Amino acid sequence: MSRNAYINKDIPLSKIHEVKADLKHYIEVYEKITFIEDIYAGETVKYAIEKRGKTIPTGHTWLKSWNEEGFDGLLRKEGSGRKTKLTENQFKQLKENIIKKQLTSVREVKHEIFEEFSVSYSDRQIRRIMKKLGFGYGKPYVIPAEAPKNASEQLKKNTEKIDLKKDILIFTDQTAVQNKDNTNRIYYELGTKNRQTKITTRIKLNANGYQAVNGNSLILFQQNTHTFEEIKSLINLRIVNCINKELKSELKNILTDDELDENKIYNKLKDENTLETLKNEFNEFISNSNSSEKQFLVKIKNKANKLNPKKHTNIENIQKEIIIKLLNKDNIINNLQNERKLVVVLDNYSVHKANLVIQACEILNIKLIHLPPHSPHLNPIEQVWKSIKKYMAYYLFDTIKFMEELFEKEFYRIVNRDSYYKNWISKFIMVN
Repeated sequence: MSRNAYINKDIPLSKIHEVKADLKHYIEVYEKITFIEDIYAGETVKYAIEKRGKTIPTGHTWLKSWNEEGFDGLLRKEGSGRKTKLTENQFKQLKENIIKKQLTSVREVKHEIFEEFSVSYSDRQIRRIMKKLGFGYGKPYVIPAEAPKNASEQLKKNTEKIDLKKDILIFTDQTAVQNKDNTNRIYYELGTKNRQTKITTRIKLNANGYQAVNGNSLILFQQNTHTFEEIKSLINLRIVNCINKELKSELKNILTDDELDENKIYNKLKDENTLETLKNEFNEFISNSNSSEKQFLVKIKNKANKLNPKKHTNIENIQKEIIIKLLNKDNIINNLQNERKLVVVLDNYSVHKANLVIQACEILNIKLIHLPPHSPHLNPIEQVWKSIKKYMAYYLFDTIKFMEELFEKEFYRIVNRDSYYKNWISKFIMVN
């Protein structure tokens, strides 16, 4: 294999960029002069400018500058007397200021240069300067300002004693993807109106993911993130991380038990809440109420909602009580205690702290470790979501089924890469 040629690097690369920029100016002037030559030769503005890859308005601008000022009109206009360039030391100072003041936009950097050095640059020049200074441009990973300054220390107190030889460590989180992005800018043909015929129907996919470090990962697609669905998810998580085959079968049977059937629960509620029963309920409620008129009307509405069999919340309330009852059996509890404990790291969503969820976790031999408030950046599965969404951005979706299939396939393809969580483990777990 050939060796790289020796090159003297005494001249900094920034100086080369500066000289290159100066030469580009002369090339631009040369191009304008040859354009005028072509017009002298009888070519049309349209033909002469388009063969140079520029727009017709640009050609008329060059021609107007020539007609009014000759060669001077083709030269780039000078500024208002201020300096047009920064020195190497000033660029170095600018970079320090950008980092120190956390400037993140073209507008902020442009203002900083003008205030600090009295130099005015165009937006396009600012973008070039930022690239030259070593700054990238992309969508940031947001860390909430409300996150505790000692969030890592808070989390470490709860995680450092996790034993990966005994316990199964799992990170969990919910996310959502949809078939339409939220961009406000699109490509359109110049010379036409920027209009778009848009399909207003959005397909939204709710995903609940479990990223296992030393166990089996799981992805589930749910209708909602209410307590009943959360308990079902935890049962599914235990099933895929369970050795006892009989126990697995029992847990699967719980999820499909007839008692949880929505139609049966609805019919039961409907039978119980006869017109006579409702009248008695309301009469008793009214006679025991000492509220103001406004409070009374609110309570009446709430009472009516609780007695309405068509309201899905009422059905879910019964379902979650039933599923706990089905789980809470001695043989199931004893068998679950013989399984490896699942240590699940998750956020502070209210459902994760619901009493029935906690009760289900105790039965399922699952320990929940809540992240500090406003600290999603401490959950490795967030990076899994970021990777999947970036991958799915290249596809167009017309059905929820296709979206689910693609999401699931990509999830299981990447979720077990230790690059997502190895730094987390070295930072938050005391490894013997």
